Amino acid sequence: MRFVLRGLAALVLCTSCALYTRATVGVSTIGSYATQGKLNENAILGTEPSTFAREALHALNLDELFDTDPDAALRVLHRAALEDKDRRQLYALAELSYSVGRRLGSRSHFLAAAVYAYCYLFDDQATDPPNAFDRRYRWACDLYNRGLQFALVPSDLGYLDMASVPHGLPVGSIDITLDRSHFPWREELFPRFLPVDDFDVFGLSLRYRRAGLGVPLIGAAPEKGASTASADPADKFLGKRTCVPATAFLRFEGGIAAIERGISAKLELYSGYDVQETKVGGSPVPLESDLSTPLAYALGRNTALWDFSLTGFFGGESEFRDNRLVMVRPYEAGRIPVVFVHGTASNPAYWAEMYNTLQADPVLRDSIQCWFFVYKTGNPIAYSAATLRESLRDAIDSLDPEGKDPALHHMVVIGHSQGGILTRMMVTDGDISWLKDMYGTPLEDFHLTPDQQKLVRRGLDFDPVPEVDRVVFICTPHRGSSLAVGFLARLASGLISLPREFLEFSPKLAESQKGVPEELRIKRIGTSLDNMGPDNPLLKRLAQAPIAPGVTAHSIIARDGGDSLEESDDGLVAYKSSHLEAAASEFVVESGHSCQSNPLTIREVRRILIEHLRSIAYRGEQHSSGPRN
Repeated sequence: MRFVLRGLAALVLCTSCALYTRATVGVSTIGSYATQGKLNENAILGTEPSTFAREALHALNLDELFDTDPDAALRVLHRAALEDKDRRQLYALAELSYSVGRRLGSRSHFLAAAVYAYCYLFDDQATDPPNAFDRRYRWACDLYNRGLQFALVPSDLGYLDMASVPHGLPVGSIDITLDRSHFPWREELFPRFLPVDDFDVFGLSLRYRRAGLGVPLIGAAPEKGASTASADPADKFLGKRTCVPATAFLRFEGGIAAIERGISAKLELYSGYDVQETKVGGSPVPLESDLSTPLAYALGRNTALWDFSLTGFFGGESEFRDNRLVMVRPYEAGRIPVVFVHGTASNPAYWAEMYNTLQADPVLRDSIQCWFFVYKTGNPIAYSAATLRESLRDAIDSLDPEGKDPALHHMVVIGHSQGGILTRMMVTDGDISWLKDMYGTPLEDFHLTPDQQKLVRRGLDFDPVPEVDRVVFICTPHRGSSLAVGFLARLASGLISLPREFLEFSPKLAESQKGVPEELRIKRIGTSLDNMGPDNPLLKRLAQAPIAPGVTAHSIIARDGGDSLEESDDGLVAYKSSHLEAAASEFVVESGHSCQSNPLTIREVRRILIEHLRSIAYRGEQHSSGPRN
């Protein structure tokens, strides 16, 4: 019997050994793409931790414990990292904490992920400095950013809420205070911050984003805009739904050794416009920011602005009751104003593509501030130009009453279509004698009331705006457009409602011209469409007036047809009407009339603005920027 048992045991042993005579370790062919996919699996994009994180668990035999009691496993791994000072374990703690945060929806674990990722990146007590070529380094940046966002922003609120940020971590605790000293604007202006990663962007060709550390945010102004009781005169120019880019960066000292006994940290808020980096341990650290999403968010929630294209043309009820300058970011001394003036039946949102690209340029972003003129485009051109001139004067006087900001004396005005004519009237010397040139009758012979005379002088008797250094005309009908006198244009002109002062003016004007020959009488106050006809007296007189000395003009002209440049047009305005002999440069783009979004148009505007900055520096007037608090 004993012999039989021994034989059976030997047979089992031989059979077991025989099982290992076949390969149980080897490879299978899956291809490079699949291999790369496996190498890049991590808890940020997928559901399972990366090989690096699982390696740390496996080394301490924590695989099963992490599945059943993740916090217990994290405590063991934390102690090991504290003892070994192994940077790889710090990474594993960051990713595993993030994984638990996703599984449980735990803001404490997301915050721990950000803290451990920060330690991996910056703890100088850990072994071996981080390697920028290591996948873990790149993923640690994402774990810091994503973990911090989910910790700061409750899913049920959707915006940063410091009051509810967790204090307890899986190991230790953290006490966070908010530091707005790097964010140059008052809490009243931007009280709420939303994470940009919650939003997709449409309507813009590109989403400009700068890579780095921190949570990119949208600083959102209240719907009602700045308080009317504000002591800061600049607030009245800020749009009601203005949004600015911001970045939240969490900083603490002490590394992993400080976590267990509780750490104090600062959540630093930075302007996405002005600050591109911070320093940790004396070394520069780029800050993550998104410039396009705040712009798209602001435009998307401003339905009144989109409606203004038609209400502003035909004179319907609108939130924008008065022509005015609007700033999309608070005024900052030292930055050169670039004023955009839209065209007929349009609004400032049509500059969005250009503005999105220009603000992404680091040289321009640090040197200019963009202002937008909103005006009712059906009104007489001379009246709209007068309100633009007055708005610029008001801005200069309000923002810099003591004349200490030299940048305000080097403005650039960029006008599209009708906006180009308004721009032309900022750099031209108008005179009341034009009235006689246009209609054969001097002002005094019209027998107008003092108020009527004041209205006429406001539109025709003006000086160039001395603070405007440079102008850009885009598809501007300097000599009018034949389409402005067609049947449809006349029909549209008849539907435009003019301001009350003009409605009251027209019958009195007819009465005051009893002695004027019939062919010279002004039958009615013309709309902007009437003003843009090729035979309009104002345009003819304006075309003869020189551009003010010291002002540099540029033309951007679109062509969308015609065998030769001379005979071409953009669908609305002929080249011959847009061409300006006095222009320092002329750029022709293959496009229709609305060419503001054309990349080549934007590129040319950028070139002109860079040239403008260089010319100021050459004259020894280099500006120095500084935020206005």
